[in-house]
Amino acid sequence: MCSTPLPAHTCVSAVRGSLGRVPISPSGPATAFEERFRSRPDTTGNTTSCAPGVDSAGSPLYEWRDLCKGMDYSANSIDAYVYYSYDAVYAFAHAAQNMLDDGKTNFAGEDMVAALSQVSSAEKARHASK
Repeated sequence: MCSTPLPAHTCVSAVRGSLGRVPISPSGPATAFEERFRSRPDTTGNTTSCAPGVDSAGSPLYEWRDLCKGMDYSANSIDAYVYYSYDAVYAFAHAAQNMLDDGKTNFAGEDMVAALSQVSSAEKARHASK
């Protein structure tokens, strides 16, 4: 349970409602994500200019204060926390869609926790194949 000097009921109260995951070696959806990540174009530019591209306001995407801020996706490592974010967005999106399909529009509290716990194996399998 909790490895803390706090009484067990205090520890349980502190984490009640939390979702947690333990990272494992990328496989399935994570491998597909990593392949898509690595196939993105290099945005580092070259020795004389940053990669082209502007946002909707016309500001450069890969330049800030005269410094190039692009990334070579094929060479840089993926931080382990990226997989957590990817999984969290995936789970929330599917849970929210399932709630909408059931006519619910409040994505908070117990309804969301229940919906998150029911993201089906079929959805996970479809996700893994993309």
